[in-house]
Amino acid sequence: MTRRMLLCCLAMSLTARVASAQEHLGAGRIEIDSALLGGGVLILPTAQPQPKGYVLDVAAALNVGTHVGVEGDFTWSMKHRQAASLSASTPTFIETPTMLFYSGNIVFNPFGKDHRLVPYLEVGTGAMSVSSTPTPFGLDADSTHFATNLGAGLRWFIIPHWGARADYRYIAIAGASTTAAGVTPIGHVQRLYGALVLTF
Repeated sequence: MTRRMLLCCLAMSLTARVASAQEHLGAGRIEIDSALLGGGVLILPTAQPQPKGYVLDVAAALNVGTHVGVEGDFTWSMKHRQAASLSASTPTFIETPTMLFYSGNIVFNPFGKDHRLVPYLEVGTGAMSVSSTPTPFGLDADSTHFATNLGAGLRWFIIPHWGARADYRYIAIAGASTTAAGVTPIGHVQRLYGALVLTF
């Protein structure tokens, strides 16, 4: 009887340890942000009102250590038409271009990745491709430009293997040029987005 009791206690202890290990919250070695489960806005620097393009984003990261990871990021900014002025008898509209951003980034987790809340800093480089453009932004259609990005964000792991992410990115665009007379090309954009995160 005593032996059975000891075996039962041992089994319960092992079960509790396994359950505790399974309930670990934080980032795993690999993280994936789904484009279907994340989105945001791209803000272009012009006169008020600032035009915005809606974005879908997908990213995959490899955490090579507790504090450092590497990430590949792909963003699709969709063409968006909006009113620029309503004071005239006929409103003036502007249209943001369709743009693709792709970059490789270094992720720094200052407090480590093994927590429910994981703030991070990020820096990277890549390119931006424009597939269509309106003249106010001074970016030629079918052109590609070198781009660097710097940003920060917060990952919140709600349950094991799943979390949410809020991200801000400042993206500098180099070598932008235009054939439109009197138009100054934009030199940067800002991106805000949120997504669900799968980690394992």
